[in-house]
Amino acid sequence: MIMLILALLSVAALVFIDVLIKGWAIETLKPLGSMDFLKIGDTDIIGFRYAENTGAAFSAFNGAGTILSVVVSVILAGVIFYAFTEKHKTIFKTICYVMIVSGGIGNLIDRFKQGYVVDYIEVRLFDFAIFNFADILITVGAFMYIIAMIISERNTDKLRAGRIRSEVRNKYK
Repeated sequence: MIMLILALLSVAALVFIDVLIKGWAIETLKPLGSMDFLKIGDTDIIGFRYAENTGAAFSAFNGAGTILSVVVSVILAGVIFYAFTEKHKTIFKTICYVMIVSGGIGNLIDRFKQGYVVDYIEVRLFDFAIFNFADILITVGAFMYIIAMIISERNTDKLRAGRIRSEVRNKYK
């Protein structure tokens, strides 16, 4: 129960941070267009650029906002359902769920409120899409979850192999 309360508080905090940052982007960046953030010498690394994304994460499927809102809502509901019903949930996996759900909710708030997602982080070192904090949460959370699943599968394989060796040893004693 404590884990659930901490997870819900974490989701609320991360969504709040996302909303605050996007509010800053609308108030500060929208009038300016862009500003520098991280520069080493004459090399731009990361900057801020205001963008209204009607597509998915990193501007994929631009213009499909309504369909994406429905699809993202269904996927988010599925992730939440799975997070609540998963039998072998670890703290690490819970953190992954918190990140994915927080990012999904943050971007959905934008979609329902404005019809687009506010993006503002621009990698200038190389050509890359403009994205936001919620996109980072979703991407990092999903990547971490994949790592957790790979580790879990390896551990399961090792346990299975150990049981098989033990059964074979016991059979031929």
